[in-house]
Amino acid sequence: MRRTLRISRRRFIGGSAATLCVGCAGGTTLPGVEVDAGSVAEVTDSISVDGALYVPDALAWLVMVPSAARSAALAAYDAALHPGIEAGFLALYQRCPHQGCRVSLCPSSRWFECPCHAALFGATGEHREGVPERGMDLFPVAVRGDRVSIDATVVVRGLPRGSLVDERGPVGAHCVR
Repeated sequence: MRRTLRISRRRFIGGSAATLCVGCAGGTTLPGVEVDAGSVAEVTDSISVDGALYVPDALAWLVMVPSAARSAALAAYDAALHPGIEAGFLALYQRCPHQGCRVSLCPSSRWFECPCHAALFGATGEHREGVPERGMDLFPVAVRGDRVSIDATVVVRGLPRGSLVDERGPVGAHCVR
């Protein structure tokens, strides 16, 4: 007896889109690997100048956790993020938790802003305003010797709306408003 495999149009299109996206992921590797972000000095210098460091191979923004916010961050965030927080770093997944738009760092406000629905996320990715129900998702960070790495094999959900560990406001005007 011969069996016929039937694929719905939705499944075919979804599978095709996923296959195409593999080629346009934005880096030489895909999420799901550990990515070297650079030396501690390089990463720290870049973040202090620009507010964040974009690491394309991890599809992530690397930010500093202010020392005044570290104990609150350790209490609020998943244990997988604790080594990075203790070292002073968070890695924010570049996708908005609402519908997956790419979130950019606004150079004037130094906050992360989603161009699709004007969502605002603070300097450490916490939800500040807009449609999303939570802050930006995160990846664990490790510092080994002099190197900072992002573990893109683990995605940690962002804090729920209303959770706030980093009280810093925007530095200047927002880009999406």
